[in-house]
Amino acid sequence: MNKEMLMRFLENNPVQFDLSNDCTKDVSYVCREGFDKYFAYKTQNSVGDPDLKSVLLQEIYKLLWEEALLQEWMNVRGWIQSDTMTSVQFTMAEYMKDTFCTEVKQYMCENPRQRYVSVNMCKAMYEGMSTVNTQLNGNENFLRFVSVYHTIGNYVPVPRGFNTARSGNFGSHDYWDLTLMMIKEYYDLRDKKKIFRKQPEVVLEVLLNSPDSIYACKSWLNFYESWNEFVEKNYFQDYVDRNGNVIPFCKGHAWGNGKNKISNYNEFFLNAWRRIEARGYRIVSALYNKLSI
Repeated sequence: MNKEMLMRFLENNPVQFDLSNDCTKDVSYVCREGFDKYFAYKTQNSVGDPDLKSVLLQEIYKLLWEEALLQEWMNVRGWIQSDTMTSVQFTMAEYMKDTFCTEVKQYMCENPRQRYVSVNMCKAMYEGMSTVNTQLNGNENFLRFVSVYHTIGNYVPVPRGFNTARSGNFGSHDYWDLTLMMIKEYYDLRDKKKIFRKQPEVVLEVLLNSPDSIYACKSWLNFYESWNEFVEKNYFQDYVDRNGNVIPFCKGHAWGNGKNKISNYNEFFLNAWRRIEARGYRIVSALYNKLSI
């Protein structure tokens, strides 16, 4: 454990600290904020993915998840496997299509090779269309969501293969409320005394859509005695209600059959950033306790 590195982290507004800053030497990138920083992260080669490159994130994991990380299914060649819990890009693409219909059509007419709303297209619209730029920067909850995207509250150590497998095509299921709904269903099926026709492993097949990842994921979930322990040990308390049920990011947000479609963007952005930030405070408090500060 690198205590000095963790102490420096805790001295510098840790809940809001952008972990992508730990993955670059580009000073100009570190100074960026909001959507400018998000698009720079997605389109510049000078910035690494914290899941794959952040040594600071690895040190946080080692301190807070020490027992779980001893398991072989949590490591690949000594690197703790990590997941950014709720990503931005799929939601941003959907938001652009739903909010800027005219601007999207205009861009695609001017760029006939553009077949879908990509991150480069979003960046070009943001930088080249004043209506898009003004409305995005004026959407406080969307801006907050983007700003906490790379903070500690949006990261969790996971078993190998889990990160890519659970996000779905183009990141269509890359939302942590949906992930937790499926994980809770696994525990519910696993822990019921009576026999169900549906076996818990079936849930993992749906969640991961990758047979190679199921063994490691099952080992990870079974490492915890119960759903409640899984929630507590991974600091997910703000994602569930008093009865332990997962709270959707917005009304009707659910798994599959198009239900992952966001019904109210402002509600989604508000709940997403609040839960990420609240979990960040829990993790930072745990770091203080572990370091006996």
